[in-house]
Amino acid sequence: MRPNCYIRGDFFHRKKHAVFALCDDSATGFNVDSLCARDVFVWLPLLLPGAPDYFKCTCGERLIKHGTVASYL
Repeated sequence: MRPNCYIRGDFFHRKKHAVFALCDDSATGFNVDSLCARDVFVWLPLLLPGAPDYFKCTCGERLIKHGTVASYL
């Protein structure tokens, strides 16, 4: 299952813009956290459209987590 940001066609998980967050907070009480939220870059290469079943090193071997070459795969 792909993350919502990929479905939207974006790499970032974003909170509401501060203007809209303030508008929502005015009804429920102000929350400073909604103004300081940062965008989060989501990088899940295996979930990208057209991603291969596995990734290869320049030497042709399959890659595993952290870029280590695994000759046993």
